[in-house]
Amino acid sequence: MPRAMAAIAVALVLSSRWVMCADKKPITYQCVAAGEIGDKAATNAGFHTTHWSEAHFGFTTYKASTGDASMVFCDDFDKPEDAKRFLDWKTGKAFKVLSQLTKKAADGKPVQYRVELFPESDRSEVEVMWVVGVTVHWVEARTLDDALTFEKLY
Repeated sequence: MPRAMAAIAVALVLSSRWVMCADKKPITYQCVAAGEIGDKAATNAGFHTTHWSEAHFGFTTYKASTGDASMVFCDDFDKPEDAKRFLDWKTGKAFKVLSQLTKKAADGKPVQYRVELFPESDRSEVEVMWVVGVTVHWVEARTLDDALTFEKLY
């Protein structure tokens, strides 16, 4: 239920959200779908999310006024190590990693892992992924700017 409430809150924020593009026209985003999906490849690689026997993620799909679609995925793993291992697995499958970052607390312990990547060689989409504790988020978008817009909201 908390994830559904968060998705609704983000959808409300995005329904009035706009970003200026190069030709000064605002880009708007509309929530067009939300639900849950199983990731067969991740399940076959041995992953499962909390309360599921498979890798199962909530998702929200948005359509930009430019016509491009973006999807945001999120769910929890049983342990932070599992979430990090999933991020590493996705990163290892990527065609190209654009950036990778580990944010640390004052005591030097990692508090967030983050990566930007092209999953496929055609570079038709970009993914921004991050892990905080047991929670994994990632955004699939046509452009890095779109992905970063959603990252800021989640």
